[in-house]
Amino acid sequence: MRIPSILFLVQAVTESLPISSSGHCMLVSRFVSQRLPATITEWWYEAAHLANAFATTLFWLHYWWPLLDNFLLAPIEYMHYPLYFLIAVGVPVAVYFLTGQLIQPIAPLFFGFFSTIVILLFVPSVPVFINDPWSWQAALLIGCGQAVALFFPGLSRLALVYAAVLSTNRLPIDALAVAFLVQLPIMFAGGIRGY
Repeated sequence: MRIPSILFLVQAVTESLPISSSGHCMLVSRFVSQRLPATITEWWYEAAHLANAFATTLFWLHYWWPLLDNFLLAPIEYMHYPLYFLIAVGVPVAVYFLTGQLIQPIAPLFFGFFSTIVILLFVPSVPVFINDPWSWQAALLIGCGQAVALFFPGLSRLALVYAAVLSTNRLPIDALAVAFLVQLPIMFAGGIRGY
């Protein structure tokens, strides 16, 4: 089996789990004595991201639809929905574009993996920091969680965002649905641009 095929499978399987897909691709590429390209724009990476983005959309659409329905029926009353989404998604995008090529891992891969394990172990006891789950503060916290994952290879963005969403007074299933929703643009960007 060729290296891109192996990495495609690793990316496809790990992208929708609360573990780092890019960290596992790096680990597998090191294990098979291949270096992961500096600009990850190969077809397998983009295809795996697009496949996961579509699968995530299909799986969670029934859960996200009431949010969209509320907004479409009463756009003024539910104007905070798209603003929340823009803040939560805009923070990591802004960090990425402002730092550009300056983004460098600031810790070794094992640190990210270890941090993900710690996050997942303590997720059941995450305290509530923000009581209003639809506030701009909650969206900013979630956006910062996504941005932090840019600098730590091996740190799961999904696990970090899930913990952040839980701290905004949401039920676990709601937190997971929101965590996947705010990651969806990054998944599609990974599929289209190779980010």
